[in-house]
Order: sequence, then C-alpha cells, then structure tokens
Amino acid sequence: MLMMGISVSEAGAIPNGIPDIQTITLTFNSDNTYVAKSSDGMIFEGDWRFNEEETKIYFDFLGFGEFDIRKLTSENLNLSTGISKGQLTLLAQMLNIDLSLINMFPDGTEFETELRFVKP
Repeated sequence: MLMMGISVSEAGAIPNGIPDIQTITLTFNSDNTYVAKSSDGMIFEGDWRFNEEETKIYFDFLGFGEFDIRKLTSENLNLSTGISKGQLTLLAQMLNIDLSLINMFPDGTEFETELRFVKP
C-alpha cells in the first residue's frame, strides 16, 4: 500500500498489533463477492463490481469504495483511489492508530493511495 507514493509498511506507519497490509490476500469470486484475509486471521468480505468500461472497480474494502484500475493482468492488480482526511481519520480510529500525524494535515486534504496485489 502506497500513500502519496510512500509505502506505509516500509515507512513504519502501521504500528505493531495491526495486520501487516503486505500479508493480505484478496480473492474476487465470480458471484461478485470478495474475501480479503490477513496472515493473522482477520477477514473482510463484501461485494464488488466493475464499471461498464472496466476501468474502475467498486468494493467496500476497508471502507474505500471506488478504485481506479491502474494495472490488471493475470499476475498483478494495481488499484488507486483518493482517501479524504476524514476517511483516513476514521480508519486510523478503527485500527487504534495515533492521529497526531493525520491531524497535522488541513481538513479537505486528499491522500492519493495505491494498493498493489501480486499473485502468489
């Protein structure tokens, strides 16, 4: 996961006790459901769908909603979206992450976020 071009895992933005985003596996099923699992057993489930042109995918993974598809091959899925300061604050509160760094940004700030999935 990259935020504003920086890997959140490598930057130390994810505290101990939070699932390592690098261990999440994501499975899209043909019935338009998905399952995301972390190595420590956390499971996220929901529905997904493409837009008509298949340039965007909609799914509620971690409450993000809509993603632009940057790359889709048999080996890679790269998605990007903008996350508002409010969404990031809510996610940080859900994960019990210190809000001091987030609060330094002005209201209305949007964080460009990219998720990169690689087929194991």
